[in-house]
Amino acid sequence: MAKKETAEESAKALKQQTQSTLTMAKQVAVAEIRASELQTEAKRAVKVAKGAEEQLGAVATEYQDFRQSAAPHFSSGTRLLIDGAGGMSAQALNELMNWGIRAAADWSEASSGKEGLIYRNVDWLQSIPGGIGAAMYMVEMLLLRPEFDPRDKERLDGERRPYVPSKVRAGLTELAKILGHLGLSNTIRALRFRYWESADERREKDEAVKVRDETIEQARAEIAALRDQVKTLQAKE
Repeated sequence: MAKKETAEESAKALKQQTQSTLTMAKQVAVAEIRASELQTEAKRAVKVAKGAEEQLGAVATEYQDFRQSAAPHFSSGTRLLIDGAGGMSAQALNELMNWGIRAAADWSEASSGKEGLIYRNVDWLQSIPGGIGAAMYMVEMLLLRPEFDPRDKERLDGERRPYVPSKVRAGLTELAKILGHLGLSNTIRALRFRYWESADERREKDEAVKVRDETIEQARAEIAALRDQVKTLQAKE
């Protein structure tokens, strides 16, 4: 009887030991699986960090290249060149086009007199170059000029570089802007001459009238002198 109880106790102890061993084996297996997962996650994190570092380095390189390429466009010398060339070109173009308009007005006066259409509206017509310049400027700034560098169109908004126009395009934009301002000045001047005569316009008209009167008086004096000469010649005969 004692031997039987001892055997049962031994079997029970062996069963408990076996269960404990299985439990420990399960825990070890779970720990190994978890360690493997952590190792995989760590490798993935290292890979992501490496990719982010490479991307950051590429962005830094692109930014540095962008600064180096854009710096000349914002230098004082470049701005002076663009502003000066654009302004002088606009002035020359405005004067050239208005010279053509004034020539057409002279033709209109010669062919149709004071009622010629071009002659009567020559002051308004000299605003045409400015209208062309203003239209060019608005189309460029509102429709044609991109907000970001076209090479970055596939990137996210935060990754896009601002657009930097070429020197030629910036010069043409400046030309159009100045030409628009010159046209506006011509329009305001035409309005003043027609509807809001100021002291400047009255002085110019007075000077023109004075020159006309002086010319008439000089012509009269010359005519009187010629008449005296004719009378003198007739008396001698």
